[in-house]
Amino acid sequence: MLPANLDRQGLFFFTPGSRRQGEQEKNIVNRPRCKTGTRGTRPRAALDYAQEYVLGYGRSPNPPFVWSIVFIFVGLLVFAKREAMEPKAENPAAYSPLWYSLELFLPVVDLGMAKEWRPESSAGWRVVYARFHQLAGWVLVPVALAAVTGAFK
Repeated sequence: MLPANLDRQGLFFFTPGSRRQGEQEKNIVNRPRCKTGTRGTRPRAALDYAQEYVLGYGRSPNPPFVWSIVFIFVGLLVFAKREAMEPKAENPAAYSPLWYSLELFLPVVDLGMAKEWRPESSAGWRVVYARFHQLAGWVLVPVALAAVTGAFK
């Protein structure tokens, strides 16, 4: 038997007294976990864990912000060597791995570093990581902003 304070879908409950106080915050409980013993549920279980621990189900900004910091730091390490980068322009600005990693990660932000520098094409894994770095930013930053603004509530 389910507790009386579960909503219609049985996935969320209001914190005690939240209806009286008018709070909109819901806690995730009794979320159905996928069983790994049946066919086809492992991908769903992996997606469930990714949504919980990477995206915070879009309700908590903490996991996406933590992963964003991790990605920016890893990008700082990957793009740290100036010798592994090649200029796009004739007279580029001084290279900074932090600004380069930050600009690649943040969508719609133009700090000018990515316009003037790029990973050398001979180091193919850096080029691939740069694309993955950008893709992670396009996923994590909007989810974190939506969680902060309450768009998914």
